[in-house]
Amino acid sequence: MSDPHPESDRQLADDAAPGWAAIDARLTDLYSDQEPTHWATIVKHAVGGNDPLDGVSAYRRDEPTPHWHYVTYGCSELYEKVSDDPECSGWGFEISFRLARDAGDADPPTWPISTFQSLARYVFKSGNVFRPGDHINLNKPIVSEQSNTTRITALGVVADSEFPEIESENGKLTMLQLFGLTADELAAKISWNGGDFCRLVAEHYPLHVTDVRRESLLNDESFAQRVEQGRGAGGSSTGVTYADSIRWSRAEDRLFLELAASTVAEFRQILPGRIPFDRPYILYSFDSKQTIRFDPGEAASWRQGDEAGEICVTLPADLVGSWSALGEIGEHAMAGFDDVVMRIVSG
Repeated sequence: MSDPHPESDRQLADDAAPGWAAIDARLTDLYSDQEPTHWATIVKHAVGGNDPLDGVSAYRRDEPTPHWHYVTYGCSELYEKVSDDPECSGWGFEISFRLARDAGDADPPTWPISTFQSLARYVFKSGNVFRPGDHINLNKPIVSEQSNTTRITALGVVADSEFPEIESENGKLTMLQLFGLTADELAAKISWNGGDFCRLVAEHYPLHVTDVRRESLLNDESFAQRVEQGRGAGGSSTGVTYADSIRWSRAEDRLFLELAASTVAEFRQILPGRIPFDRPYILYSFDSKQTIRFDPGEAASWRQGDEAGEICVTLPADLVGSWSALGEIGEHAMAGFDDVVMRIVSG
């Protein structure tokens, strides 16, 4: 992207860019005549550029707490209609992000832009769109230059509460807002109901403003108790884990399941909130196109699934404790099965 360009591609809106104009119309309602800081992509994706987003704008906001409000342009159809779905504009969403600012900050930080572009590349490559309630594990500090001071290593996804569904002649889109999570907050979110967790965060950080310097909310005893109570009563609403590291194979009438250590960490957090609550849990790899499906049942068993690349494992609730205790890299015989081996690899 170029340096800030308030006068560049933002002026292409209106007739030439009806999707862009629809987004700006809502921003005008919010911010009146405020001129945002705007970053324009030098070589647009439509003509071979590497950055899917054509632009990012940031608005200065004082309420309910001082922050920068970032909004992307490019995951929806900004210009002419190209996709076959008349009801949906492009991928059906754009990204927003609210970053806490100090009173004296004159300019918005540029580091969120690379995060937005990376997430957009993932969507354009995989076709896997984000939805409210989703999570994104960055597996690293959200701000590289503050790696020793920030505990934020993941993102939650909610619908931006100040953006009702946007309609343009290119279709509808939702403004999806990202908000920062610490590693233990991510574990709490995916092991509980994602929507309830997000609402609880908003009680402490209205509008889901991200402060990269904050400590974990789980350090607050009341917050932690509410999470634990909700998790015990309702289990997990996270039904699918997506990871390229997921594999399965069959050899000599045995089933081999392979997961990276990072995927196992999520598996351990989610499985106890699914099977004992009579809910399935699915692991899916965009890379291998393979699926491992865990279903609740009275007797341990496994079978080839009905879908291509699918294996189905029936898991009684009393085995969940053993299965979710996995952690070390290597091969593990799985409790309740004589013919199932879990391979945990680095990654």
